[in-house]
Amino acid sequence: MLYSELAKLQEAGFPMENALNTLSHHPITAPCLHFVRSVKQHLEEGKSITESIGLIDEIHIGGVEKNLIQAGERGGKLADVFQHLADYFERVHEARRAVLRGMFYPAILFHVAVLLSAIPKLFKEDLWSALRPSLLAMLACYALFAAVWYGFQFLHRQSLAGESADRLLGRVPVLGKLRRMLALERFTEGFRIYLMTAFKPSDAIAAAGEASQSGYLRGQAARVGAQLATGETLGSLLLANRAFPKDFAAAMSTAEEAGTLDKELRRWSNHYSARAVEGFARLEAWLPKVIYAVICCYVVWQIVQAYMGYLDLITADPLDF
Repeated sequence: MLYSELAKLQEAGFPMENALNTLSHHPITAPCLHFVRSVKQHLEEGKSITESIGLIDEIHIGGVEKNLIQAGERGGKLADVFQHLADYFERVHEARRAVLRGMFYPAILFHVAVLLSAIPKLFKEDLWSALRPSLLAMLACYALFAAVWYGFQFLHRQSLAGESADRLLGRVPVLGKLRRMLALERFTEGFRIYLMTAFKPSDAIAAAGEASQSGYLRGQAARVGAQLATGETLGSLLLANRAFPKDFAAAMSTAEEAGTLDKELRRWSNHYSARAVEGFARLEAWLPKVIYAVICCYVVWQIVQAYMGYLDLITADPLDF
């Protein structure tokens, strides 16, 4: 919401300080209000917008935001940058909410299935003895989930600058393709904005690699930028580099010849944005199926255990009773 409001005010011609002053009197959330007041204070001290945002420690502001805002400030395109960030974060937020909503019912079903498995044991054991195996199984699932989550977070942090970690995460089914589409969207939009703000193409593509938040794209874009500075053409370099999709590289080669790189980058940014939305939809459908599969495996395990217990019962020596 904050970036959307800033985009409107910038489009209307409000200087940044006036826009922030206007927003400080609007009913916005506490983090947004802190952002507005902090940036306004630093601007009054003579700092640039990029420097002011970089001095905010209490709120996490990602590299993609800082890089694009820096480019927009340099080239007078802040309205475009703020609108892009508003659309991007709104889309990601809504997609995450949809994924969490899709996981709610399977998660409830999982807990019910684990606890119901203890009911037959209540007829021959006390409450704690009957519940203990089910609770231990539930804790084991929690531990597995936590290990996967923190492992993913660790790899994600490594992937921001490291090519190996980024390529490893790219191989994860469904999630890997989604991350790549989001990275390519950030890259193409960043490249477009940097070109519009009078960056040299060699500097623009390297800066777009930084904005992509992908270690693999970042490294390859820096290499392409270095080669571009020696006089080679952008299209030929992209076509020769496996980090960039061939259809994108071919389109960029044609656009370079036609002098329409900014329009082509906008088209590809929209394309990768739409593909990212499709990726979130697949993730929303895929995660509940994983939980259902875990529930099915647990139920099968309980059936096998019950059957083995029944076999022990009917094959036991009557003198043992």
